[in-house]
Amino acid sequence: MKFKKIPLNEELAEVIGAFIGDGFIGRYGKNPGYHVEFVGSPIHDKKYYNYLSKIITKHFNVKPRFKIHQGALRMLVTYKEFYKANTTSVFTGGLNQR
Repeated sequence: MKFKKIPLNEELAEVIGAFIGDGFIGRYGKNPGYHVEFVGSPIHDKKYYNYLSKIITKHFNVKPRFKIHQGALRMLVTYKEFYKANTTSVFTGGLNQR
């Protein structure tokens, strides 16, 4: 399957920078889904993560989900194209990637 190449611009550079500081990639569970997550403070990062969410929606046509887990704000993107764009052109998954 081919994924469209998205040219790097200022908005996507912002998402990449946030990912470097607050993000991780993985595939988890019995039926592993494609999982990109950003973790931050529910007090200090909520407005910024809403901004990042708009950029992700604009460029990947997917709306991230938000939840509070273990006292942290989590912005979750479970979308294959977003995952593949990050693992094939910018980042690679961790040691537990399948």
